[in-house]
Amino acid sequence: ATRITATLSAGVTLEPKMISIMDAEQYRGYASELLKTTGTRINEFKFLNENPDYYYYPQYHNNTDWKEYVYRTAITQNYGINVEGGDHVANYNLSVGYTLGQSTLKFNNMNRLSIRFNTDIKLTYKFNVRFDASFANQTRNIRDDGAPKGYDEGTPTSPAFLAYVKSPFLSPYTYGRGVMSNSHIDIEDESYLNEALSYFGNYNWQLAFPDPKGMIDSIYAEHIDLFGLHVRSIADDGPNSTLYQDALAAGALFPGMEQQGIFNFFDEEKADWWWQHGPMRVVNDGVKFFKTDVGSAFRYPGRTDSVIYEGFTGAELHNLFPLAYGAAPYKRFIGQNRMRGFTHTREGYAGIQRYPFIWAGDWGTEWQWFEPVIRGGLTIALSGVGYWSHCMGGFEQYSPYDTDLYLRWCQFGMFSPVAMLFGMDHPRYHEPWTYGEEGQRIFTTYDSLRYTLIPYLYSNAWEMMQTSRPLMAPMLYDWQNDEVTYRMCDQFMFGHSMMICPVTNKGALSRPVYFPGGEWVDFWTGERIDGRQWKSFLTPQWLMPIFIRQDAIIVKQPEVQWMAQSEGQPITVCCYPVGTSDYDIYEDDGRSLDYEQGAYALSRVESRMDTSDSKWTLTISKPECPVKDKKGRPRFTPAVHAYGVEAYLDAKPASVMVNGRTLTDWNWDETLRLLRFDTGLDNTQDITVTVEISTL
Repeated sequence: ATRITATLSAGVTLEPKMISIMDAEQYRGYASELLKTTGTRINEFKFLNENPDYYYYPQYHNNTDWKEYVYRTAITQNYGINVEGGDHVANYNLSVGYTLGQSTLKFNNMNRLSIRFNTDIKLTYKFNVRFDASFANQTRNIRDDGAPKGYDEGTPTSPAFLAYVKSPFLSPYTYGRGVMSNSHIDIEDESYLNEALSYFGNYNWQLAFPDPKGMIDSIYAEHIDLFGLHVRSIADDGPNSTLYQDALAAGALFPGMEQQGIFNFFDEEKADWWWQHGPMRVVNDGVKFFKTDVGSAFRYPGRTDSVIYEGFTGAELHNLFPLAYGAAPYKRFIGQNRMRGFTHTREGYAGIQRYPFIWAGDWGTEWQWFEPVIRGGLTIALSGVGYWSHCMGGFEQYSPYDTDLYLRWCQFGMFSPVAMLFGMDHPRYHEPWTYGEEGQRIFTTYDSLRYTLIPYLYSNAWEMMQTSRPLMAPMLYDWQNDEVTYRMCDQFMFGHSMMICPVTNKGALSRPVYFPGGEWVDFWTGERIDGRQWKSFLTPQWLMPIFIRQDAIIVKQPEVQWMAQSEGQPITVCCYPVGTSDYDIYEDDGRSLDYEQGAYALSRVESRMDTSDSKWTLTISKPECPVKDKKGRPRFTPAVHAYGVEAYLDAKPASVMVNGRTLTDWNWDETLRLLRFDTGLDNTQDITVTVEISTL
């Protein structure tokens, strides 16, 4: 049973009323009793969430847009709700929040409250959100009588989770669309709720998915490699689940945090229990990874400097929890899928790079948040985390739709370590075809460009694993003696050879770019640019400035629609030859962990420009695998693929030779000053290219 206390505007407080599962008739009767008692409309209900560090997840309905808000500071929300049914109608404002000293909704030995509405209850609601941070650093806990209690005076009572607030959620939801779908609810001004829905912490499919395995199989049939679900670190019960109660009985929750429902991911046996009793419910349907949300939920009650577990304090465990939480599904999915691990996680600490990938969080879809996201990516790169991402276009759709912002953000996103479309902007969800024909064309240009650069990206990922050089590196990484680079947060190096310069101002038709020492070439125009200078460039909406540094070696492939199409595709080696440079093309099977035992191949590429006799030499070696099997055969041999060559040269070649054979079918682009040709050879042999450059 649950004890409810209602505080009315007239100052009349009703005697607490005991209810369990409240159906439509009970709800109407209770509302009617309140009306009769006061003789006036109900003005205010005050509910207390007694876990101030981790709030419930309400959504509000604004036209046809659904939003999710996560609050970790004190808040108050005012809900305007109209409940109709039978002969009684109750119109009132519902205030939900952490309001100290007020009458509260209290829980007697309960950890979850379930309220079930029958289909004859019609809810019409609009939520107006007001943040109130005045309590953020004040009292954390509440005494049983509702009065404030100091931070160090014991443990909180049970947290309040309102089933009504859960109801608009679909859990779990499909990852690929980037949408928390409400497909079984009419997305109109009126919603009909017929039962409490599945929640993120119980791993039960919502009724909108009668055949989840069939749905997932159909997605894999469209050449999607991984299908994942959004989960949280907190155990929860549901209409067809007692996961929280079962975890409590099994001792799988963290000691002292049972009421919060926090799984003990620090203990491998407890993590195994979680895996078998929670995730396996959906893993057997084909789910292959999780988005592990709410890694920050570990906030041990009481003094944070007290040792509470295995020699660690509460504060230390708060930081370590996201690592244990991210590792649990990452490692177990490796065994389940028999392929490399993959986890999409929100929070992290030193070492989180072992369980890729982490993303920037729920930044708003506004220009003011765009550049800080880039800065965050560069900062985390310097912190040793290479696989990082963000929601291209932003997550929360605060402002009106802005095609310019969307396209600029996606242009940058396609040159991030992980490119991800994900957003709460129903009904569009940042899908590129919803931004018009021109918007889709621009998006496709950069999406296709990323897919052509997969060999370059993959080879640089190998280098990152070997040397810790991030895929997305701040300019100061390579030019530490140039003090200008220390102040740059809106341009960066993508791999060794490409400088990316996102446009971060609304409607900008140009942007300045700083060029560190050395020579550069404009990717779009072929213009050669000397280093150690600022230069301004026009930036029509379709164009994000990209530059290639001297001595660059970039390996590319033709555009493909999905990754499996890459195998056997010809590789183009693109160079900007200045002096000497080298590069290793890395290849493996793309799925297994066999590369850890040496099952991979490296193809050495070397470029040498001899200015004394105007000759450029390029060598491409056959792939070499460092480990052989018992019969002396390489542990891995890549698919056969042909080689093409591109080179930015100062003058048109006089001749081109490949392995001593003169080519006649090479192409020279005078505008870009770019040489192109196919070698006619493949990776089963060593290749030497010699280009004589005209001095006329």
